[in-house]
Amino acid sequence: MHTTIIKIDGRTGLPSLTHPEAAPGRRGPITTYAICGVPDNVTPQAVVLAIRQTAIWLRETYTIPYAALGQGRIVTEANICEASAAG
Repeated sequence: MHTTIIKIDGRTGLPSLTHPEAAPGRRGPITTYAICGVPDNVTPQAVVLAIRQTAIWLRETYTIPYAALGQGRIVTEANICEASAAG
């Protein structure tokens, strides 16, 4: 398992890869997330695709378990704890 760092531009809503040592958090219109628990056989590009298919509604959490991502899923502070426990 590994962690992939993704940034989302609040002006466009589009996710992209960022520097692997970038700190998660919000800076201006850019929010950076650490996607943890990514299986070793999943590429960073696949993580970006999973983010694009997921609605993210987080205010203070910047770490998301990979198990919470996917088409039609909604990530909130409440349900990322459930995904962490199940993952």
